[in-house]
Order: sequence, then C-alpha cells, then structure tokens
Amino acid sequence: MTTRAFHLLLAISLAMVSADHLQAGVIYVDFSSFQTRLNEATAAAGVSSFTAAETSTIKSNILTQLSTIYSDFTGLSFSDSAVGTVFETLTYSIFDGTPGSLGVADSIDWLNTVGAQTARVFTNNFGFTLEGSDARAVQIDEISTALAGTGAHELGHNLGLRHHDAYGDLSFAGTPVATGGLQNSNIMATGSTGLDELGRETLREFSTHSKVKLAYAAGTLPLNPTASSEFGDAGNLISTAQGLMLNEISVAGRYADVVNGFLSSGDSDFFELDLTAPGFLTADINNDGISSTDTIISIFDSSMNLLGSNDDTFYSTTSFGSGSFRDSGSILTNVAINTAGKYYVEVKGFGGGGGNYSLLVHTDAIGSAAVPEPGSLTLTCMMMGGFGVWRKRRGRRA
Repeated sequence: MTTRAFHLLLAISLAMVSADHLQAGVIYVDFSSFQTRLNEATAAAGVSSFTAAETSTIKSNILTQLSTIYSDFTGLSFSDSAVGTVFETLTYSIFDGTPGSLGVADSIDWLNTVGAQTARVFTNNFGFTLEGSDARAVQIDEISTALAGTGAHELGHNLGLRHHDAYGDLSFAGTPVATGGLQNSNIMATGSTGLDELGRETLREFSTHSKVKLAYAAGTLPLNPTASSEFGDAGNLISTAQGLMLNEISVAGRYADVVNGFLSSGDSDFFELDLTAPGFLTADINNDGISSTDTIISIFDSSMNLLGSNDDTFYSTTSFGSGSFRDSGSILTNVAINTAGKYYVEVKGFGGGGGNYSLLVHTDAIGSAAVPEPGSLTLTCMMMGGFGVWRKRRGRRA
C-alpha cells in the first residue's frame, strides 16, 4: 500500500462515527435526596440548614457551573429531569459515611465505550466548605462551586480522564518537574495532587490534555474523532514506522490521533509524525480497564536522538514524575519540538512484556497529514464502520 493510500484510509477511520457519537449527550443530574444530604452537611458544619429556596439556588448554581465547565463539549447538556435517553448520570443524592470521601465514578471509561454510567458526589461530606463566620451568600457560593467541581471531576472519570491529566499542561519529558501547583487549577485535580479547600471552592477548568481526551469520548461533541487500529504490526524500526494522521481538535487547539495497538512479547511499535513547524508533542498510553500491559513510551527525532521517555506515571502535590501517587500508563507531555521534520513515538512493554494498549498523540505543531475535524468530512466516510476499541470498568474516587 502506498503512503498516500494509507493516509487516506487512516483519515477515513478518524471520520468514522458510530450511532452513539451522533446522539445528544444528556447528563441527568439527580437531586432527588439533595435536601437531605445538604442538611447532613450543614449539621456536620454546625450551621443552620438550607431552606428550600436556598437549596434551589445551590442546584441552579451547580447546573450552571457544570454547563460552564463542559461548555466546549457541545454534544453534552445537563438536566435535573430524566427525560428521554440518559447519556450519563451524575447524582448528588447518595450518602457516604466515610469522612473525606467526596465522590466516586463507575470507571475510567477511555473513549466512553461503556457509556450510560453513574458518577456519585457525596454531598453530606461537604460540610468542610461551610464556615459559620461566613455570610450566607458566601456559604451558598462555596458549597455550590465545590459540589459542581467534584461532579465535573467524577463525570470526567466516566468519560476517560485520570487524576494525572491535571498535570497535562506541564512540559514533562521523563525527568521529574516541579509543578508550582499548576495542576490544581484543573478539574481532574484532587487531594493527591494537592487540591485544598480553597481550590475546591474556586471554579476550575480542564487542562488542554484533558480537552483532547474528552474530544475522543463518544457523545461529547456532535461528531467525535474516533480511534484507529494499529495497521498490521507497526514497525519496530523508524524505517518501518506506521504514519499517524493528525486530526484537528479545535476545542483544545491541538492536532491528535489515537491508535489501539498490540505488543507481542519483546516487540516495540514505532509511529511517525511529520511536523511542519516547531511546537510541543504529547504522547499518552491509556490502558485503564483495557489491559495490564506495562508500557514504556519514548519520543525520538529523525536522527534517533531521545527527546523523552517514561515508564510509570508518578506524581505528588509539588512534582510530576516523582511522588507517592501513581496512575497506570506512560505519559510524556509537551515535549519540545524545536524544528520541523519527522518525529517518532515508540511504545514497548516493560521487560519485553506484551499486550493491548491505546496510544494518544497530540501536538500544537500541525503535521503535513493533518485533516479537518470530522464535521467537515463527508457522511460517506462516517458510514463506513469503525475500528475496534475495548470495554473496561474501574471505579475511581475523587
């Protein structure tokens, strides 16, 4: 197959959209026992219970802030009425008796292949946001923002996001970097990343890396780009590397591709990007619930100079690349690309191990093979079918 034919086939694969991608994503926000849970929070804080009118204001604030946080993802909408087909459920009505337990998601559903899951926020444990010395309006604002942020966070897990995605705007080539707390302005920040009470009471947003990942979650946009499959066996040398087709992700200002691949024992897979300008390059393995494959990911220039390499992802409140907290999968973020040219991403198994993997690559430096967003491609391409993705389930707490 010629390079041009291969790129055409891969471009078509990125445009292919399943029926789920074409449906509006209504997030049902369940407030059925919200008043009771709020009263438990106020009792724990030693402040007066919220009135029905105040509770209504808090609910309205939460819905507004959820819509703001996810505003780039126009396939999603939030409603406190379970009308029609529910895309995902976010509930604020469940009690949890463990102090400090704020929420939990059904899984980290990379690409949103499972769908129709539930994210839970334990409203009764949010009394820590309520200071008796604060004016009532401040109490309402702070608990509203904290509840909305945790809801957006747990929903993010169900759409494929992980805690270390909060660090996605840092430049990380494998050597630990000081974060300066940057990660805690992002929705996927949590206690293990150093998020404190003030941070929870402040409206946060998604990192650029998180936005790229959300763009690939089925249903978040009217038309989502989709993952392609490793074409046969990607070469284990740069001379036989599989080319990547970068798809424009306008909600993040990036160009990206996702490839689902397989490593046999002792194998390595090389993928090639032809970048036409300097910029930054991110490569991320997302294996949550897909497999237990322990990967190592590396980025090289055309002369096989190593630009970055990483095995496991460790982090702390002040550092990315080291610390006591660990997420599965390998990641390199915003590795500097100083000149235009060919660059290579290598995926291999730790100790020569094999198994399935899902590789996300994105850059702000447009490649020569970049294509527009799926919405500008033909429906003929979209109806041709799709490449395989894997199902998985794994709960994740805030």
